[in-house]
Amino acid sequence: MSTERKDSLPPNPQMLEQISDLFLKYGLRSTSMDDICRHLNMSKKTLYQYFENKEQLVEAVFMMRHQDFDFESIKKKIQPVSAIQILFGTVEHFLQVQQGLLPANMFDLKKYHPVVFDKVARHFESFIQKFYSMVVQKGQAEGIFRKDIDSDMQIWLLCEQFCLLRDPEKRDELRFPLKDIVYTVTENVIRSVATQKGIEELDKFKKNSPYFTSRK
Repeated sequence: MSTERKDSLPPNPQMLEQISDLFLKYGLRSTSMDDICRHLNMSKKTLYQYFENKEQLVEAVFMMRHQDFDFESIKKKIQPVSAIQILFGTVEHFLQVQQGLLPANMFDLKKYHPVVFDKVARHFESFIQKFYSMVVQKGQAEGIFRKDIDSDMQIWLLCEQFCLLRDPEKRDELRFPLKDIVYTVTENVIRSVATQKGIEELDKFKKNSPYFTSRK
């Protein structure tokens, strides 16, 4: 089913945030269009001026959560930070995002809105590939990551692991805490591509990291 809107009014960010809050509170499948209308204090006729159906509404909400970032702005912000610190900072961001999502919502998205689920997944994968490519290049310029690595393959492997951890069906099968898995994956990737200088910086980071020091 196509989710392209035809001659619909563009929803504003505040409306999408309110609908998103409703999904987080009551669940994606359990929230009806009538519930959304009551929450927005809006008639159903008005709501359908923005969305032809719930599929379009769900897509708008989830794509809003995964909106594009200004990479030039990100590049400036991360310039004074080492590549290793950036990667572990990304881990914390990933965990915070996952904590803000109901697993049931992601399961319902995949089961009842597969087209939207696939689109969101592709969007997320595209973003992290571009982001990690930028970080790897930064690490190589810093002398932290080796220049003889197959960057495309390393980035693809890392993205595949993170995308797998976002899958609601796989999340229920995890043998270890999500935080431990994500930190371990990130450390393994860093060790596989790091120079001696990078290994030393990684060890230094771990000595000052609340996560790693709490596991001793």
